[in-house]
Amino acid sequence: MKTQQAPEFKVAKTIKLGVGPKNGREFQGALKAKGIQIYSWVPDILQERDWEVAKEETEIDLYFASTGELGFEHKPTREKVYQRVEELGYDKCPYEAVPQLVLQWDNQPLGSYYNFVTGPICVQGVDGPGTLILTTSHHTGCSRSLGCHYETDKDRWYEDVIWIFVKRKKKAD
Repeated sequence: MKTQQAPEFKVAKTIKLGVGPKNGREFQGALKAKGIQIYSWVPDILQERDWEVAKEETEIDLYFASTGELGFEHKPTREKVYQRVEELGYDKCPYEAVPQLVLQWDNQPLGSYYNFVTGPICVQGVDGPGTLILTTSHHTGCSRSLGCHYETDKDRWYEDVIWIFVKRKKKAD
């Protein structure tokens, strides 16, 4: 990892939580209604995940940074990326932020691909146990999508991969 002063990232996107869908089934319906493709394990995650949807409308700031901007020169594991995000004073996105961003970001750049920093979503894959990383993309000739990347402890991330996370809440005294 590069030795550097901790970067201060700018807010990349502000979204609202606690608006629209109230559970995984409703999120899936809202995504489909907007023509957003849902891939791989996402339908199961939306149906089975214990979603904590904000009870009141609230805004949340999202920060985007590449693996390189987080200070890595060599391909780190997801776990190392998550540790670095926390070391820098940031935190995991609440699960609701994932489909809410996809629903609210109508002008997601064409050709873009982002990984969400969330809590672990552990699954039993073809190659054994692994972790799912929720992703959003917008490819040429396709609609926007919400998908997953199945990851094992062997996977590494290039410097240009973009991660989405939130600022850590300050603890009340």
